[in-house]
Amino acid sequence: MFSIVQETGEIKLAKTLDYEDTQSYILTVRASNEPPMTLNSETRVNINVLDVNDNAPVFTPNQITRLVPENEANWMVRTQA
Repeated sequence: MFSIVQETGEIKLAKTLDYEDTQSYILTVRASNEPPMTLNSETRVNINVLDVNDNAPVFTPNQITRLVPENEANWMVRTQA
């Protein structure tokens, strides 16, 4: 899901995320230097995925039939997707 740039520590997406599949991730990130004096540190990174409108609207039912009076000018049909 994620990759870390070794030189900068920047966390990048390795693939596209989908809010409907997973809403958040918790990463444990550890940094260390090289011997002879090996020191390290660890932190937790919380990543929250934002939901975007990536699904096309769907009408249910897929066909609507209404009778419209011939002599009424301000008549309206309302639908909800």
